[in-house]
Amino acid sequence: MCITFQSALFSKGLTMRCLILALVLVIFGCKNLAAQTWDLVEQPPHAKSVVKIISSDSSGGSGAVVKKLADSKDYEGFYLGLIVTASHCVSSMEVTFHVVFFDGSITKNAIPVKDLEIRNDPGNDLAVIKALIPNSVPVTEISSASPKCDEEVLLSGYGAGEVRHWSAKYGGRNMMTLSHIIFSWAIQGDSGGPVVYNGKIVGVICYGDGIKRYKETKRMIVGPIYSSNILRIKEFIDEYKTTPPAPLLNLTKESKK
Repeated sequence: MCITFQSALFSKGLTMRCLILALVLVIFGCKNLAAQTWDLVEQPPHAKSVVKIISSDSSGGSGAVVKKLADSKDYEGFYLGLIVTASHCVSSMEVTFHVVFFDGSITKNAIPVKDLEIRNDPGNDLAVIKALIPNSVPVTEISSASPKCDEEVLLSGYGAGEVRHWSAKYGGRNMMTLSHIIFSWAIQGDSGGPVVYNGKIVGVICYGDGIKRYKETKRMIVGPIYSSNILRIKEFIDEYKTTPPAPLLNLTKESKK
């Protein structure tokens, strides 16, 4: 089933999101609603690019490394690069971030360099962070391609505490915002994690309708997944080549528990 909706068609008590949720429940069935299961993928090609971000105001989410800018002159074995995430994971352009990588290593004082305005356009839920990145972390390319209905996409995020990767069916694209709709569940904390199609990032996990709490935590399971289209920020990433002065990027090492 493919869904392509235009928001203007819905009014007075029936929102597009409510209708999509109803369709998802029909497709998934009540059993899956109770379980909120994921089709986990062990180690997809993009796995080492996925990061956890923690801001100086204690917010954060997930993200993915999408571009190498230059080798670090100050820290051997590291490079300066760009991480794409969701705008709502970046509270302001003044915050800094700790970035946690796949092997448990951490770099500090990463800075936002682009944060799209989402107040009047939820399709703009995209931001870019510049960080110091270990050479062991590869770049995953971005793409403006759109999956076809019912094709498989891969998603990743740190909502469960540890990083997880899972596959899901592509549901369609919003005609107004170009946002992707994916028939799956996410957990708060997955926000900013990549949506990958044919090995390239086409969007980031943004939001969904709350279903229930995840286990004994305060984090909500949400679904279906709405993903901002990377097309909205692709030109900025492609053209970002300069490396202006940034705050000192201190390094620490932390083992994964």
